[in-house]
Amino acid sequence: MQNKEVNEGFRNSTAQPYLRAAQAAARYGIARSTFWLYVKEGKLPQPIRFGPRIRVWKVEEIDRAFEEFSGKGVGVSELTSSRRESPQRSTRRRAGRQSAAVAEL
Repeated sequence: MQNKEVNEGFRNSTAQPYLRAAQAAARYGIARSTFWLYVKEGKLPQPIRFGPRIRVWKVEEIDRAFEEFSGKGVGVSELTSSRRESPQRSTRRRAGRQSAAVAEL
């Protein structure tokens, strides 16, 4: 029974064998949204469901996934580089901000 295993891990261990998304993101210095993106893209393992709204990950599985990134010479910052905006999109945003600033004058 997986839920009982997770529950016992939270209660009986000083070093938690399971982490929530926010805890795992903080551990590796990334945003929670980036953490979930990595899960969605398959770069990190799928969570264990502990309830209808609670998801946890085994620490050793997360550690192993990040070790694979570093073993390939890929750091956390390089993982997010594929999400960078195209120059065209950022130019449109700037133009929108400039026109809003002009309208305020």
